[in-house]
Amino acid sequence: MKTLAPGRIAFVLFCALALLYLILPVLIIVPMSFSSTRFLTFPPPALSLRWYQDYIGNAAWMQATRVTFTVAALTVVIATPLGVAAAYAISNSKLRVMRLVT
Repeated sequence: MKTLAPGRIAFVLFCALALLYLILPVLIIVPMSFSSTRFLTFPPPALSLRWYQDYIGNAAWMQATRVTFTVAALTVVIATPLGVAAAYAISNSKLRVMRLVT
């Protein structure tokens, strides 16, 4: 069996802690979103879809959501071909500068 180097163990531990730090707020906010109280509290005393009904019933929030999805879709449509073209150009270029970029 292969032994793991201490540097690799430290790297994996660092990555795990970074991911935990990033996901922890989601693990708290999602249960709070089902709270039935007027103000968000953790842990929720009772479960409700009140906040989701308020969100879906508000025209301003729905308009903001549509704008967000439109911008996201346009970003994908523009950035994906540009990124593929740039990657192709970098990988097939014979220039010294492109070897440095790689």
